[in-house]
Amino acid sequence: MLAVVARDKMEKAFVALDQKTNRIVMRHGPIDLFVKIDADDPNVLGAALRFMNEPLGEILPSLCEELPVLLTNVEHIAFPPKGTIAQKMCESAASFSGFDMVTPMISVAGSVADYVCGLIDDNFETRRIIVNNGGDIAFKLDQDQTMAVGICDDVTAPDISTTVTLGWLDPVGGIATSGWRGRSFSLGIADAVTVLATTASQADTAATLIANAVDLPGSPKVIRQSAIELSPDSDLEERKVTVDVGALSQPEISQALLNGTEIAECMKAAGLIHSAYLSLRGHRRVVCSPVGVRTGSNSHQLNHIAI
Repeated sequence: MLAVVARDKMEKAFVALDQKTNRIVMRHGPIDLFVKIDADDPNVLGAALRFMNEPLGEILPSLCEELPVLLTNVEHIAFPPKGTIAQKMCESAASFSGFDMVTPMISVAGSVADYVCGLIDDNFETRRIIVNNGGDIAFKLDQDQTMAVGICDDVTAPDISTTVTLGWLDPVGGIATSGWRGRSFSLGIADAVTVLATTASQADTAATLIANAVDLPGSPKVIRQSAIELSPDSDLEERKVTVDVGALSQPEISQALLNGTEIAECMKAAGLIHSAYLSLRGHRRVVCSPVGVRTGSNSHQLNHIAI
């Protein structure tokens, strides 16, 4: 990670408008953002496009400068970082440190999404802002605005099994999904864990930890490998990450989901998350607070409380 990020920070940030989707595309190294802005003033989109050029180019270099801290167990960090995003990452990691050993890097994608969403909200009058950073989403809804979110049972499959409709009064500003076949390493076997929280940083951290907990420790059906063997700069170092999962029995699926659900329930009780949706081999568990939901034809019945 260190080598990749150090190289990528020298590349120029890219900001452009996707004419087909009317979204702003922002890329710089591993940062890959899609930003949807709705506003009464038609000039806001173009103004935001021009405005984001400079701050986007500063995000990656600022994180690179503080990588040694961000790759450290949060409980061993003596001095907080200086950058706004790095500070947010440390705060999020610290609030979840009672669940596992975590470094601030656990929430990097969500924290970047929060930062960009906040910048746009602070500088422009909008009705709705949605910032998607590789599946970690930060958003801001103005009065009477809503947003529909499709949730998949598998991070590798495009089929939507559940649709969550969020309103401007719902205490949610971030969504994140994690699973063992996602773009980041996982210690567990969840096909997908989606979390709703106050911020994308919190949702990112929680989704990762809950997905780690959806597991069958010691099972020969789960193939693992040291993270450092797969990525020499991984902050997980020698911890074993999942690289393959064999056929699972119904009791094994239920036990793995129970393990994850217990962690999610604790997080919700502590006020760290709003809701969580856990999926493994077509089976699901929901830790929920009242939010509007519509379920797809192939999904389980959530009544009207779900994620």
